[in-house]
Amino acid sequence: MTEHTAAWPEGVVARYVTVAEALVDIWYDNGTLRTRCSGETCSWTVRKSTRVFYTDSAEERDEKIAAAVPALQPDAQAHAEKCRALPRPTT
Repeated sequence: MTEHTAAWPEGVVARYVTVAEALVDIWYDNGTLRTRCSGETCSWTVRKSTRVFYTDSAEERDEKIAAAVPALQPDAQAHAEKCRALPRPTT
């Protein structure tokens, strides 16, 4: 199993592979969707509020996250298509 097919980390809702095989993840964290590239020294990141509140049910939370993801996908895809920062070796 490769890093690309292994189970995704907690909170990750979308994942892209860069041209250099690093990963660009979109994940939910405490009311915010975040994106980050795992390429070494790549500082690219984007954030988007989901307007999830502690009073929301799990279903409401999931619906708000799903509604917010499409706004980040084009940026994540565009970054993945051009980033050449290599991922840090695992060994």
